[in-house]
Amino acid sequence: MRTWATVCLLIAGLAGAETPLRREAEPRFAIDTTFQDKGGVQYFYTLVEPEAAAKDVTFQLFRPFDVPDVWAKLEAPTHVVLSRLVYTVEKDVSFFNEARVRDTRYINAVAKGMNVTRREDGSFQVAAMPANSFTIEYFDAAKLGQASGLMPAVQRVLELTGVAESPVAIVFQHNRDFARVFGMRTAAAGFTWTAHYPVGPGRTRLVVFTMSYLHTLPPFFLGGAKRVFRESTDGARVLIDALRAYQPPPT
Repeated sequence: MRTWATVCLLIAGLAGAETPLRREAEPRFAIDTTFQDKGGVQYFYTLVEPEAAAKDVTFQLFRPFDVPDVWAKLEAPTHVVLSRLVYTVEKDVSFFNEARVRDTRYINAVAKGMNVTRREDGSFQVAAMPANSFTIEYFDAAKLGQASGLMPAVQRVLELTGVAESPVAIVFQHNRDFARVFGMRTAAAGFTWTAHYPVGPGRTRLVVFTMSYLHTLPPFFLGGAKRVFRESTDGARVLIDALRAYQPPPT
């Protein structure tokens, strides 16, 4: 049960235990293509305390990713989890098309145990605790190629990916309406931005930014902030393993 960690259902992840992982010191870390080509995963992770967020450099760097500006509307400041991940999968970039990322069969295959269903309005419902809903927005190459009018969040993604070329697509996922667990408030909102880059036939590099607002942290006797980190990375590890192993059903 991921009580305190916001689950990035579609695209974030750390690889399995056999895959080299490297935690980077700052969010603008350079992409190590040699490490990536060996299956390595680079990631930056930080947890910002409520009283520090207003002056935290990384939080301010990530602020455009909060498109609905949930932070400004919160009744009280929250803890903020921020991350950037870069990893490569042995799948062609065409695999990550809009139909795929909205397909609940695919979502449930890679986000095992989340029990995701699609609503009539096109949004999605997560049944697993803490129950929540989410929406997806897909920016294809045509939208990204517009000379003007790009959202500030998309512009910030392009600034921070560390890749000179334009991505083939960017996927935005907004999680909200998180349920309480045992009467405790969990997450307030979660934002995930993923850019997809072809790195050769049958290979795609994903650059993922996440921003999660947490009402509370576990008490110290249940692991505190370390538990948030562990739940985030463990859940992501399972997800990326499932993504790498996923085979589309026969058509």
